[in-house]
Amino acid sequence: MGRRGKLASLFLLLSLAGAGLGANEPDSRLPELARAGDRAAVSGLLQQDGVDVDAAQVDGTTALHWAAYGDDAGLAAMLLDAGADADPVNRNGSTPLALACANAGTAVVAQLLDAGADPHLAPTGEPPILTCARTGSVAAVRALLAHGADIDAVDAWRGQTPLMWAAAENHVPVMRLLLETGAAVDVPSTGGFTALMFAVRQDARDALRLLVEAAAEVDVRIPDPAAQAAGRPPATGSLLSMAVTIGHYTAAAMLLDAGADPNARDGRGNAILHDLVRARSPQRRVANQFVDATGRDRSQLDGLELMRMLLERGADPNARTEPVPIVHERWTDEGIFSAGRPLMDNRVNLGGATPYLLAAQAADVEAMRVLTAHGADERLATYANNTAAMLAAGVGHVEGSRRFRSEQDALEAVRMALDAGVDVNASNANGQTALHGAVYRAANSIIRRLVEAGARTDFRDELERNPLDLAEQGFNQVASVIRRDKAAALLRELGAVPSPASEDEAGRAASR
Repeated sequence: MGRRGKLASLFLLLSLAGAGLGANEPDSRLPELARAGDRAAVSGLLQQDGVDVDAAQVDGTTALHWAAYGDDAGLAAMLLDAGADADPVNRNGSTPLALACANAGTAVVAQLLDAGADPHLAPTGEPPILTCARTGSVAAVRALLAHGADIDAVDAWRGQTPLMWAAAENHVPVMRLLLETGAAVDVPSTGGFTALMFAVRQDARDALRLLVEAAAEVDVRIPDPAAQAAGRPPATGSLLSMAVTIGHYTAAAMLLDAGADPNARDGRGNAILHDLVRARSPQRRVANQFVDATGRDRSQLDGLELMRMLLERGADPNARTEPVPIVHERWTDEGIFSAGRPLMDNRVNLGGATPYLLAAQAADVEAMRVLTAHGADERLATYANNTAAMLAAGVGHVEGSRRFRSEQDALEAVRMALDAGVDVNASNANGQTALHGAVYRAANSIIRRLVEAGARTDFRDELERNPLDLAEQGFNQVASVIRRDKAAALLRELGAVPSPASEDEAGRAASR
């Protein structure tokens, strides 16, 4: 403490000593001096007659609280030697032991325990051993265990153990002590999370490695409390799926090395490869703090490297997602859209999608090449017959979405699909072709490439629109009608004509 602080503490001591206290006013001189960390002033006050070593401020905070909060072992020893209660509880439910654990105050923790502090006392619902495990003091955790603390104690809200908290913080020495002393490895929290799940979620790789060495179960499913409450099968995937989805690629590789199933599925039929393709989308990279703009995680493991590893470990390159019911949502307000167009035009049904099809939709040509090299069938379509060429061209494209790559990437993805033998004139369950998709995307380079490859301009979708009709009439994206004038001009230049139904509607509109 500096000279100014000591003088202030001394002034406080003298002024309080001389002022006298009202009948209902708590004597807070001792905790105030302890808060300032002035041992000399505290010692002087303790020598006065009638001074209560357990005197508290209005919120119940004692001098020993402040000593523990400041990790001041000398001050704590002075107060305990003077007979201070080792377990006072203030208004917030804090005890000195809890405060000492919160700042990993090894010496103070030992002092309090030796003075009789209860290692089980947890007024806030957080046992001291959990706090010490989180802050990482091996000596403090050892002292708590030596004084009878429960090695698998849980907090009152989430049922989490010291091992879980240490794993989440990557405190390997604390974890090793807990494991050597008999901590349960795979016991779940109230929410169903194990210590290994915490390590993976936090990308705590050293903790992950230690838990794997301790035989933690790696093929576990992430809990889905909502589904469980509703009596539905869980929609969540495996621990490996979680690692991939949040961009912890190195942790995912470690789980693979530990024997995690590369073909594990979530409740919607998504395989690990599906998760990885989605995780590589530009939108996911923007949102994911663990993956940089190049697609690498903090350990510099690239998503493509992980993809190769999954495929080499037996991941199915042609795994399909589960069927998805086709729901047609339409405007019903005839005063707004009398034509009855879809509420969200260009929705795509991805039931039965393979990882290659998802990569094509995202124009992830690098992933497409890796998947093809490991046996992906480029000519497979979704159950609604969406082909790789359609998805790459723009079927399912959403205006303004950041999950799609550039037009140049999409053009290359279309070229790859066509070169692999995908039918340029295939149509999906909504009657859309790849050329319709290119209009949705407003990708004139793709329109030209498709027409050069033999794409027909007269195929009509379920609303009787050929690609030119779609460009000129526009399409709905929620409440907006979007037209593609440049695409329409190019299609007319390439010989496209409006459909008869479109010309009839135009004639009726002109006569009204």
